[in-house]
Amino acid sequence: SFKKLPAKQLKLIYNTADWSYINRSEFKAIYDLLKPHFNKKLKLLDVGCGDGRFLIPLEGKFYLYGLDFSKSFLKEVKKYCKSCKVIFGYAENLPLKSNYFDIVISVRLIQHLSKKQQQAAIDEMYRVVKPGGKVIVLNYNSISILSIYKKICQSKFPKFWPFIKWRWVIDEYNSPSGLCRMFKKAGFNNIKITGCVLGEPDLLRLTKTSSFIGKISSSILVSYYGLCENMEKYAKRSVFVNLMNRVIAIGGK
Repeated sequence: SFKKLPAKQLKLIYNTADWSYINRSEFKAIYDLLKPHFNKKLKLLDVGCGDGRFLIPLEGKFYLYGLDFSKSFLKEVKKYCKSCKVIFGYAENLPLKSNYFDIVISVRLIQHLSKKQQQAAIDEMYRVVKPGGKVIVLNYNSISILSIYKKICQSKFPKFWPFIKWRWVIDEYNSPSGLCRMFKKAGFNNIKITGCVLGEPDLLRLTKTSSFIGKISSSILVSYYGLCENMEKYAKRSVFVNLMNRVIAIGGK
């Protein structure tokens, strides 16, 4: 299903054990939520679609729409996903009809927005989804170890290994309860919280720990992330869902 992905995206996914696991986990989490709706010809909007890493494999399963503020990304989406309708716009002010889409997804977009903008974006997703439809939002979990590491890096703490200069000006994560509150404020009902990604692969990647381990033995990383994948299904069914590296909110209208 990933054969049509752009070469750059394929490299990003498969070039390292960290990204390979992160993408597999995020894909599985989102697609497990979408599978019951496959082949029903519903309208699906991806807000902040990027170069189409989620949209491209869904071609033929939904009427697809991708929105982004990067015109170069939208060209990439259209190049590899002919049936997808691309829309230039911003998440906080969607240039779209109200009550139009059956499903709206947004993966790792709202981290690039301020808290006020995040609420505006979720309000807009609520507006454009049909009654009876659902919105799925995935973001980094603010109560993860990565979030603590990020805050140290953003502080005036001396920048020496393992701490780095944090290069993102706006990088707002959400706790499960915080994301749930924003969904409630927007008007959603039947809100569910789940998650994905375990084992802090982002932290291992940023500190170059995984690179060091990989030079010793790549099989160690493969085994480690294999264990993380196996543990995910148990974490999602327990209180440990709150400690997963990604938080996912699903809201019904």
